[in-house]
Formats: sequence, structure tokens, C-alpha cells
Amino acid sequence: MADSDSQERQYLFNWDLLLEAEIKGPGSEPPISALFSKVYIDDTSLWISTKITDMSMQEEKRKPMMDFRKPANYQQLQETSSSNSEADQEANDPDLQMKLAMGIPVSFGAPVSENRKRKKTSKPIDGEAYWKKFHVMFVRGLEELSKLSEDADPQETTFASALKAASGSRLMPDHAKLNFFLSLLTKQTIKGDSDQILEEELKNVILRDVARYNGILARNEADSFVKKLQKLHYVPGFPTSIKNGEGKVIKLPSSFDILKPFESVKFKSHPPIHEEHKRIDYNLKGEIDLDAPEEEEIAIKKDPKEDGDPLNFDFSFDPVRDAHLVAKDALKYFGKNSNIKKYWHQRERLFSKLNDGILLDEESWFSVTPEQIARHLADRLVTKNCLILDCFTGAGGNAIQFALKGALVYAVDLDPVKIRIARQNAKVYGVEDRITFFCGNAFHVIDSFINSRKNDPSKLPFDVIFLSPPWGGPQYLNAREFSLDMCTPDGFEIFRRASKITENIVYFLPRNTKTSDLLLLAKETKSRKVEVENTQLNGKIKTLNAYYGDLIN
Repeated sequence: MADSDSQERQYLFNWDLLLEAEIKGPGSEPPISALFSKVYIDDTSLWISTKITDMSMQEEKRKPMMDFRKPANYQQLQETSSSNSEADQEANDPDLQMKLAMGIPVSFGAPVSENRKRKKTSKPIDGEAYWKKFHVMFVRGLEELSKLSEDADPQETTFASALKAASGSRLMPDHAKLNFFLSLLTKQTIKGDSDQILEEELKNVILRDVARYNGILARNEADSFVKKLQKLHYVPGFPTSIKNGEGKVIKLPSSFDILKPFESVKFKSHPPIHEEHKRIDYNLKGEIDLDAPEEEEIAIKKDPKEDGDPLNFDFSFDPVRDAHLVAKDALKYFGKNSNIKKYWHQRERLFSKLNDGILLDEESWFSVTPEQIARHLADRLVTKNCLILDCFTGAGGNAIQFALKGALVYAVDLDPVKIRIARQNAKVYGVEDRITFFCGNAFHVIDSFINSRKNDPSKLPFDVIFLSPPWGGPQYLNAREFSLDMCTPDGFEIFRRASKITENIVYFLPRNTKTSDLLLLAKETKSRKVEVENTQLNGKIKTLNAYYGDLIN
């Protein structure tokens, strides 16, 4: 299990905490605590090792080097962060919004310099405490105003002086204006009631104003939170506006409408400590790959014995039968115009030992985790001899790195060919003795472990569960947002099943995964915490990791 000193561990790659948030649900529900972070990974050396000719020396010089400095821990990040939320810089002034909502004219002064310091945070007002603090002044003031003669000047009253004196004591803008209270008396008179306003009626008016003011603050904070997530290259999954029946875009009126099913959010930004890696784009058009085979394409001949008899499937590697799976020869079988061409040019980023006998079927070329990302995940998850369940192992990229780091791994996949591939790849890296492979449905494997320990659920064996379900191929990037229910099987149900064993779960997902989905998962855990980590590979956001339980930094 993740050790308690994980905050002090040195990471292989630079890591930054960018944002922390507390998202409140309805009623008395405990809030969700969320961290948003970024890891900076560089694997250009593996790209270069594919010997693509004509690579610009200028690009080579610009290549960022790996930095193995220790990332600042959580406490250091707190000390270096600004004490004020960036929401205050991005949101509209809530005082002005309040005035506009109440129909009070707003005068704008001279423009403020763009380099001004951030203004102080506008905080919600506790209605009962506010009433307790000011109710004597309000009640006595109304009594004084109600007794004025018609020719008397309200501005000369004791109440007017008291309002001026209290204006610096967090008195709401409208409640500092004498006209507000005069209008209350006027409305009472027009209705034909007594010119006296009962204290309980006044309290209801004041508390209603406070609620409206707090609602505007909460709405602005929710809007700013969504915009901040977008700025940091997360996909929020929370709308801030909708189209009405006439096709016009209108802002959602409240924080609940934006954050549904949550109600409100408080957040704090942290400035990044590490520099962004420069994005590198190697243009392969017209280049000649010296490793690309020149032979004509070979038709793949599938062994008929492998169909329809999964119980007698041969999981061992046969050099003749499985020749089409040998990754270094892929273009011989799949063709230079196949879907794998893009990944072929990056092949040693997938496995640095690709030329030593690594196996990949066509799907694995675009679904396997690039090796340096898998190394980072292992670096964060593994303590010596911990036990990890990899529910969708595929070609084994992550399981291999977990094992290399010192974990014992149970690797599961429904496709028997994937198990054959992963077993052989584990042998290439010398960790086959640290990985136990299961061919079957991940749900069934999880249920079997749960049922085997029904009498003592505390002895469920796994320290960490790693989830990387199929995303639906490269087409997932064509979607503006990726939802967990787009996974196969359903991503929400996978998490619920896995959490019955342990809440120490990491979800490996597309970069366009909705943040709202990941918060909903945290809502189902005991800790109600999640860390959402963007993986930046060579200056580009590549994937997303969501950590739960004790895995959060």
C-alpha cells in the first residue's frame, strides 16, 4: 500500500500541484476534496533512437532534458502559493452584481491598471451572525425613520450617522444606504399596513438579501472554477451557459445549475514550480525510416485452433505461429499504410526493448501505455512487494513497469492473445516471475477475490488496483468530452466493483475525460478525495491519471 511518507518521496519526473478545491454537495453531505496536478515527462531520447534520418539539429538542441529534481511536497506548495484565489481576478465584482440585481445604479470610476494586485477575497456572509451584529441598529433606525415628520431630513437622523459609521464593518452595500430602509417603510405604507415594520419581517428581508448575495458569490466562484480548469487543460464537464428556446446563449443562474449534482466550490490556485517542456513536433513527412522493412506485405494466417476453444488456448509464444505479432516486423504484416504507421515511428517510446522480441497486435499499438508514462505510474504507486491488480493489462506495458519497480502483479485481460503478448513481453524485461496472468472478465476476477474472503473482508489482498479499460480506439479524441460510461465495460461500474476490494485505485484515462465524472467517483469513496493528474509528454498533455484513497499526494 502507498506509504504514509509518500509526500516526501522523490519522483522520477517533475510534478506540480496546480489547484486544490473543495466541492460541496447538497445538504449536510461532506465535501469532496480534489487536487489537480501535472507531471512533466520527456521521452524524446527514445524517439530519436528510432534512427529517423534528416532530423533537424536545431530541434535536437531545443530538446528538453530529463530533470530528476525532487518535486516540492504538499507543504512546500502551500507555502509558495498565493493566499488569494485566482477566482477573484477572473470573476465579476459580486458587490456590483448585487447592486445590479437590486436595481441600484452603479457608477464606475477610472480604469484600474492591469498590473494591479489581486483584490481581497469576497467571503460569504453568515446570515444569522450578520443579523445578530446589526439588528439593533436596523430596528431602532426604522423606528426613528417611521416617526419623522414630513419636512424632516432623514440624512440628519442618528440612524444615517450610524450607517456611515458601520459601513466599514462588512455591512452589505445596500444595507449601508438610508434609501433602502426608507423604501421598506414606503412599501409598507402603500400596502395600507401600519407604518411600523415588525422585527421578524425585517429579519426575513435582511436574511433574503444575504442569501441572494451569497448566491451571487457562489455562482461566480463556480464559473471561475470551471474556467480555471479549462485554462489548465482539464475538461470540466460542467456547463456555465445554455441555449434558450430562441437559440441565445444565457448564463446559468446559480452555482448548483453549473455544478449539478454539487452545490458550490471553493478553490485555490498554486503557481507551477517547474518550467513547461517545449513542445516538439517531428515532421516525418518525406522522411525515410531506416528500420522500416522493405519486404512486401505478408498475409496473416490465423491458427483455426485458436477459435472457439478458449479452455485449450496455448498462451505460450510460438515464433512461427505468432510471427505477425513480433513488433519489429509489424509493417511486414500490417502494411505501411495501416493504422499503426503513426505509432511505428514512435515504437521505442512504447517499449525501449521493442527490438528484443516485444509482441504487439494491431490494437496494442495504439492502446499500450508509453513506457515513460508507465514508469511514472509505477514510481507513484509501487512500494516494495506491494500487490497490484491490473484489471485490463493489454500488452502488459504497465504491469511490466510495476514489476520492475518491485511490485507483485496480478494482470487480467479478457483477450487470450493479449495474455500471450503480455507474458512474452514480461519475459523480455525479465519480470515474468513477478506477474501472475489471468485470462478472463475483470468483473469475475474481482468478484472471485471478494467472495473468497466474505468472512473477513479486511484481508482482501490488493494494495492498489490499476484501471485502464478500453477507450474505444484512437476515435476517443474526436469527442469533445470523454465520459466514463464510454468505456467498455462501463467505467462507473468498474470503479464500484474495484472499490469493494480497496479504495486505493488509479484510473488511467484519456486527457479529455470529464472532471465531473471523476468527482462523482470520489463521492462514492470513504475518503471523498481525488487527485486528477495531467500527464504532459514532451510538452503535450497526453493522458490523465485519477488517484483515490491513500494514493493521493
